[in-house]
Amino acid sequence: MQSEFPITCRITLNRKKTEFQLPFLTCSEICWDNPNEQAFPNAPMGLEINRQIQSYKLKAAELNYEYARQGSMLT
Repeated sequence: MQSEFPITCRITLNRKKTEFQLPFLTCSEICWDNPNEQAFPNAPMGLEINRQIQSYKLKAAELNYEYARQGSMLT
């Protein structure tokens, strides 16, 4: 039986790190594509996992854009 691992997101802002787990999502090591930081699309739940990851990346990009638009710099 393969071990399942939680999918964790790490955000670094002004050199301060915070981490959280994506709710309800786990992935086995053999189903995870390390270089691309996503599940293999043909893995069980792979498309759903990747959709959730993309959703969080999009939210982060939107926040970065809003701060830039207001003249603030996120580092």
